[in-house]
Amino acid sequence: FYTLKSQSVGIGTTTPTPTIKLDVINTSTAFFNFGIHSIAGSGATNSLSAPAAIYGESLNQVAIFGVSTGKDGIFGFSSAAARSGLAGFNDAAGGYGVKGSVTSSGIAGYFDGGSLGYGILVPRGQGGIGTSRPLATVEVNS
Repeated sequence: FYTLKSQSVGIGTTTPTPTIKLDVINTSTAFFNFGIHSIAGSGATNSLSAPAAIYGESLNQVAIFGVSTGKDGIFGFSSAAARSGLAGFNDAAGGYGVKGSVTSSGIAGYFDGGSLGYGILVPRGQGGIGTSRPLATVEVNS
């Protein structure tokens, strides 16, 4: 479809929000039901079963990618108890749920628990800072 740059397009709504160029509304909470589903290359061999606003998948490419030169590339927010703004999970041996890296003198991971929270919490298993093979519940090496 084609629309003028000054117009908004609505899918699943008859009144798209004027400040949003593409407004996709999906009120279903059924499993495998997404507002936007995007596949890069071939589809993944496993899939997410929970409903999501945006679902990206790929067999061998990045499913969702964000980049910014002035703000966060991808930002997540949650106000639900025991949930996270951004969560990661990997069920393959040697994989990472969430990974950060830098190419300069930046910080690969920054965790701020605020005045009442925790910066890092390891509820199960072992966690290491400065080591990739911790021998204790939490091991810190400098």
